[in-house]
Amino acid sequence: MKERIKLKPIKIKKRWIALGVAVLMLLAFFHANPPTWIYYSIESNYITVTGTVDYMKHGGGDIYFGCCDLSPGVSGDTFKLTGANRRTAVDNGLFEKFTHGATVEFVIPKLFYGNGYAYPVAAISIDGVEYLSFEEGLRNMRTLKYLWTAPTLWHTADLTQGNL
Repeated sequence: MKERIKLKPIKIKKRWIALGVAVLMLLAFFHANPPTWIYYSIESNYITVTGTVDYMKHGGGDIYFGCCDLSPGVSGDTFKLTGANRRTAVDNGLFEKFTHGATVEFVIPKLFYGNGYAYPVAAISIDGVEYLSFEEGLRNMRTLKYLWTAPTLWHTADLTQGNL
């Protein structure tokens, strides 16, 4: 008869296996989806979009703009001023001079987080009057609380013109 060779089992604690799997999952997640704040912190990730204002509304402390005739064409038509960017634009007279049908120029990120979400605005001018400069808006975008989440859904800002 052949003699059986007994192998000694390798003792690996379950928590080390779980920790290893968790680390691998996190690395895979951040490789596919960079944290929002990293993407929004890079100046070259922004484009300028011009259009006509259909409506402006307030919601949850934010200001939303609905626009049409956007150039370059983008995948959505809603833009959002939030946090310090909203305060700066309002302090600079956004409500005093705003009219429906005005020509608006936004600086927005090429990609944005969310499904059916509004583009975050880093700069805004209406009928040639600047209410939020890109320099100040970008600085504020780097510190907004909602930017510190790791996104699972990215949307392309410029689908029709191929400018990405």
